[in-house]
Parts: sequence; C-alpha cells; structure tokens
Amino acid sequence: MERDQLMMDQLIEELQGFHKLACRLILSKRNETWLASNILVDVNRPDTIIPDWTCEYADVAFVHATISIEELSSWLTELKGEAQGISFTLLQPQANLSRERYSTVLAINHFYHLPYPFTLYTVHSGTSDDGHRADPFTPLAREGLPSFPNYQTAVYRFFLNRDYQPGKGLPQSLVVIRVAHPEAWIENIKTEANAVEILLGGKECVGTQLTIGTPEGVAVNQKIDETLTHRFEVKNANSDHLWVVLSRGNRWLDWRDVRGTIPIPNWDVSGVQPENLAAHIHHLLLQGENESLEYKSRIPDHQDKFLKTVAAFANGKGGIILIGVADNGKVVGVKEDLRKFMDGIVDSIRNRLTSDPVVRLGSCEVDDRHIVAVFVREGEESPYGLNTKPPSFFVRRHGTTFQATPSEIRALGAKNQPVNRSPYDLGG
Repeated sequence: MERDQLMMDQLIEELQGFHKLACRLILSKRNETWLASNILVDVNRPDTIIPDWTCEYADVAFVHATISIEELSSWLTELKGEAQGISFTLLQPQANLSRERYSTVLAINHFYHLPYPFTLYTVHSGTSDDGHRADPFTPLAREGLPSFPNYQTAVYRFFLNRDYQPGKGLPQSLVVIRVAHPEAWIENIKTEANAVEILLGGKECVGTQLTIGTPEGVAVNQKIDETLTHRFEVKNANSDHLWVVLSRGNRWLDWRDVRGTIPIPNWDVSGVQPENLAAHIHHLLLQGENESLEYKSRIPDHQDKFLKTVAAFANGKGGIILIGVADNGKVVGVKEDLRKFMDGIVDSIRNRLTSDPVVRLGSCEVDDRHIVAVFVREGEESPYGLNTKPPSFFVRRHGTTFQATPSEIRALGAKNQPVNRSPYDLGG
C-alpha cells in the first residue's frame, strides 16, 4: 500500500480531471441546523449510479447527489454547502489529509472496500464532535420513507449500500474520497501442482505486464494479450508462497502477496496477528470500533474499564484493543516506556481478571507515534470478569462492553463444555 499526506489544495488539483463526482452525505441536525457528519465521494467508478434524492428523518438525513469538483472545493473551504435543497455546515477539517492506494488484496476487508484497486483520500475533522446521531438505538421512521431499526442500519444501507450486522463499525472520517482504478486488476488466482491460472478484470488489460514470483525467484514476466484468463506452467506452485504484480510501464496496477499468510476465517479484523500488526494498522484505524475492535487513547490509573473490555473479548469471539488511538481513529500515541507499559498490562490482566485469558501484545509506529495492541483470544474457561467480591462478568453488544446478565453468565459457563475450537487462535 502506498501512503502519504498532502494538503487540501493538492487534493483539489488532483481531482481537476474529473467533471462529475458521485456524493453521499449523512446530515445530523444540531439546534435546527444541518451538520454534515460524513461525506463519501466516488470518482471514476464505472459501476456507480447515484440518483439525486434525499431521505430526511427527524434528526438525520441521507443525501445522494452528483456534484462538481468546484462544489466540493467550496464545501471544504467555506465550510457550508447545499445538496438536494438542504443547506448544511461542515466542521473545520484538518489541514493535512491522507492518501492511500489499495490493491485488491488489501481492499477485500477494508471499510470502504471496492472490487478493484482504488486510492482513498481521508479528511478528518479538527474537532472532537463526530456529528453522529445522539441516540443510535432508536428506530428511524417517517411516512413515505423506509423505516430502520436503528441509525447504524440506515447508515450502511444509504451511505455504504451494504447490509449492517451488529458490531460493525461506523464511518469516522469527515470526508472520504474514493478514486477507482478499474482499468485492470487481478480478479482471482488458482494454483495446481505445477501451474498457476490468473483471471484478470478490467477493459484495459492489453499491454499490461504480469509478474509471478516464487521462493525460487521470478517464474513469469509476461506481457498480457487480449484474453483475461492466463495459465502459466510454474513448478511446485503453491498459493501460500506466490506473489503477483500487474503493472503498466513504471506504475503498478494491482498486486497479491500471500507469502506466509495464515487464513483465519470468521475473524472480523482480517486475521491480524501481533507479528503483522504494522501491515494492517491503517485498515484497523479506518474500521472504527466494533464487536472485536476497541480504541483506547490511554489506560488511566483506574484500569477497570480497560480490563472489562479484555474480559468481554475473552467471553466473546476474541478481539483487539488498540492503545494510543482516540475514539475517532486519530493516533495520539503511547508516551510511556513501551516495555514497562506492556509488562504492566500483562500484570494487571493476570492479577485482576478471573479466569486468566490468553492475550498477546504487539506494537508498531504510525506517524512517529507508538501504538500498542492487546490481542485477546476467545476463552476456553469462561466466564471471564473482574476479580471482585463477587466477580463481575462482561460481554460485548453492538461494539460496546456491558455487564453480563445472569442468563448470559449461565450461557458463558456452558461454553466450558467440549466444543469445536475457535478459528481465532493466537497459538502458544
């Protein structure tokens, strides 16, 4: 993944070649004034048709519109705009924004995933007000409009055009701009004993170059003709030891690198392990908190809230706690001595929780700041909780930690009976 930062005027300059932008907005009402909570802009997507309409409920509105680059520039500089007859304001954006280019292998589990490579421009708000609806659990209903059981379900349907399942994250960034690269990409890779078959997607595959690497070296380096499916003889082909790059000239179009990866099915955070945290950290920061991912800007001296989350993950399907990350996904960093800090976490878990959950810690550096991740495995000795008198047990619901009810505690105790092992296994 390519990642860098740029200024707002550089973004506007890069988008000048595109005349129409497909835009989706979430507007939240604040004192009878509409505030743009989230804006998603799609550029260069061949499969996107955004009708011009709005669905306005009591305190939230979802707007779809086609705008120009001049309109978007005006919104971001004047902090106000109009779409489908609704005037709105914007929070002050941060001066710098991030630019990330994703291949199909990295896009698969991305919050803003597309079926082909894309570049993501992310603009965060300079204030702490995320603009989200105050009561996310109240159903949305209005005559003539579809009703939804909660705010999250409506956001996924109107904003992302996807289905929502409890525990999934919500959009955190003020503005996200997706620029699609659908000219050519790697659709699928199949391996046999001594052959590799690669299916390409896109209408501009002719003239691209496909390179396949194995532990023995470069096995294939070939220009692509008009066909989309290509079969290559590769001795001792193994999908777990291949890397593939599709390029044109001096520019990569798509790539796959599956060397040393271990597929972990049914794991909401893409099978991230302590050893590969750095490779996945930007995806985790974009996901938002959910059933198996929690952000903590710091661990206060009174650690109960942190320990409750550890217990809840162990009682559920496992999870990751990122320390040094604010609720809005902004990296604030861990300023303490890392070794002492991580040792203190392990000691507090061992001394304050019952039973003893399996955890592993990892760390990486993002924007010159340290992030510590606590990986919690689904427990085999539930229920887990604080070692108080009597013990207190906890579970995750809708991405939040709650004290377990008596029936939930009984259900957790029943998990001690022999069952199939969780697919999430940290090993050792």
